[in-house]
Amino acid sequence: MLLTQCLGLVTMPLLDEVRDRNPAAPARLRAIDEALRDQREDRHRADAPHSLVADLVEDYGDG
Repeated sequence: MLLTQCLGLVTMPLLDEVRDRNPAAPARLRAIDEALRDQREDRHRADAPHSLVADLVEDYGDG
C-alpha cells in the first residue's frame, strides 16, 4: 500500500499536483512520510521511498 502511494506521488499527473502546490498534496506527502518513518517491517525497503518522499516533503510539504 505504501509503495503504491509513493509511486503515485512520483508519477504524472500527481507529481504535477505536488509541484503546483495543490492544497491536498502537502497533506498527502506528510501522511506518507509519517507512515514510512513508522514502518517497522522491512526497513531497508522502506528507506528508499522514504528518502524520496522526505525530499518532496522538504521541498513542497509546507503547503
